[in-house]
Amino acid sequence: MNPADLLPHELMDEDPLLDSAAQLEEAARALDLEDWIVQRLKHSEREITVNLPLLRDSGDVAISTGIRVQHFHGRAGCLGPMLLAPDAHIAQLRPLAQHFTLQCALFDLPLGGSAGAIVCDPAQLSERELRHLVRDYLDALDIRADIFAPTEFAAAWTSRQIAPAAVVGKPAVLGGLPDPAAAIAAGWFTLISDAFTAQPTPAGSSRPLATSHQPPRSALEGYRISLQGFGPAAATLARQLHDAGARIVAVADKSGGLFAERGLDLAAISTHVAKQGMIYGFDGAEPVRNSDVLESACDLLITAAAERQLNAQNASRVRAPLILEAVHNAVTPAARRILTSRGTTVIPDLLGAAPRTLAWFAEWQHAIHCSVPEQADIESAIRRKLGAVFQRARSAALTHDTDLAEACLLLALEELGSSLRLTE
Repeated sequence: MNPADLLPHELMDEDPLLDSAAQLEEAARALDLEDWIVQRLKHSEREITVNLPLLRDSGDVAISTGIRVQHFHGRAGCLGPMLLAPDAHIAQLRPLAQHFTLQCALFDLPLGGSAGAIVCDPAQLSERELRHLVRDYLDALDIRADIFAPTEFAAAWTSRQIAPAAVVGKPAVLGGLPDPAAAIAAGWFTLISDAFTAQPTPAGSSRPLATSHQPPRSALEGYRISLQGFGPAAATLARQLHDAGARIVAVADKSGGLFAERGLDLAAISTHVAKQGMIYGFDGAEPVRNSDVLESACDLLITAAAERQLNAQNASRVRAPLILEAVHNAVTPAARRILTSRGTTVIPDLLGAAPRTLAWFAEWQHAIHCSVPEQADIESAIRRKLGAVFQRARSAALTHDTDLAEACLLLALEELGSSLRLTE
C-alpha cells in the first residue's frame, strides 16, 4: 500500500470563515446580543502581513510571507499558534484566531485569540534557514501583547529572541512544562470520563460507567476506541485509556492506519514510531486507510490529527456514538449537523482542543511569575477546569435545547459580551 493513499485529502465542503461567522450570528440571536458586539467579534482587531527575504544555503534568495492575525486582546494579551506551513493563508488564520478568543472566554482566561504563520515548507529548509525565517518573522512584527505558540523547536529559538513569557510550547529546559503531552492527555481523559457518565453503557460492556476523572481499571472495560492521530499527547492518552480497561481498536497518523478488533499492541506501535517516525510499516496489525479508522465500529472516536476530517462527505458513515474533537475544526459544521441529527454526541473543539490551550496558559502563568511548574499541579488544574466547564456546557445545552458545540459558543459569547460592555 502506498502511504500517499492512506490519508486522502478531504473535499472542502464549506468556507471556514463563513462558517464561523454564521455560527456566531446564530448564537448571538439566541442570546439577543447587541449587533455592535457581534460585528466586533466577526472581525479581527489587527492583521499583519510581512515579506521575509531568506538567503538560502545554495546562495539563492527566496521570499516567504509571514502573517499574524490578532482577533481580540482580552485583558492581558492574545494567545495563539504560529504555523510553519506551505499552504497557510489569512483566510485560514482568521477563524483560528477567533476560535482561541472564544476558547479563552469559555474558560475565563484573561486572554484573547491570535494565530499566525510563515508560509514555507519546513521539510525543504535547513535548520539555519528555518531559524532565520522565524527570527525575521518576529523582528518584522509588533509583538506587544501577543503570546506565540510555535512548534517546539521554533519555540526554543523564539524564546531566546523575545521575552520567555511571550512564547509557549518551549522545551522544559527553557522554561516549558515538564511533560506537556501528559498534561494534554490528562485533559482529554477527563473529558472522556465525564462524557461517558452521560452516555448509555456501550454494547458488550457489563461494567458501570466512569464516575470520576480517574476511573478504576474496570470502569472503561469493554469500550472500543478509535484514535486518529498518534502524536505524543494522543499516544499518551491511548496508553491511559488502555490502562483504564478500554480497547484501542484503531489508530492513524499522517502515514497510515492500523486496526485490530481485539485491541492494538500500543507498546509495540510506540516502539515502532519512535524508530521510524511514523505508523506506516508496522506489521503487527492490519494496515487500513484513514477512512477506515474514522468509520470503524467503536464506542468513541477521537479526532486528534488535522482539520476537516469529518465533513459532509463522510459524516453519515461514522458509526461511533461519541466523538471527541481534539483539534480545531476536525469536525466541520455540516458534519456536526449530520452527526447530531443521528443522535451522535460530539464534544466540540472549544472543549476538546482546550487541554493544549490550558497547558499553554499554565506555562505562560509560570513564566510571568518566574515560578517552576509542577506537573501534578498543572494536570490537576487542567482536570478541574475542564470538568467544571464541561458540566456548565451540558447544563447550557439542556437549557437551550441544543448540542454541546452551540452551548459552548453561547457560554463564550455571554462572557465576551459582558467584558465588551464594560470596556468598549
